[in-house]
Amino acid sequence: MLVAQYALIAYLVAIGFFTPLLLVVFLALPKLLPTLRILRAARPASRPADYPENVWPGWFVAYAFVHNRRWGSLFLLGLVGDLIARQ
Repeated sequence: MLVAQYALIAYLVAIGFFTPLLLVVFLALPKLLPTLRILRAARPASRPADYPENVWPGWFVAYAFVHNRRWGSLFLLGLVGDLIARQ
């Protein structure tokens, strides 16, 4: 699903539904790669020492949130830019 976000944006820009300004979401790719590595690996048996105790039950969710926070912010920025460009 994380990769599908990028593919859908690329497709929508390619068909002209959005302006290329929305491609700003690709700046979130550096956060995607570590997230995918974590999601592919097995969850550790115990909490790593440098990992917050209150976040530990959501091991995978925490990593996905870091990516989605960046992607979502850039998506909103791109949408605003797209809206302004179409005015």
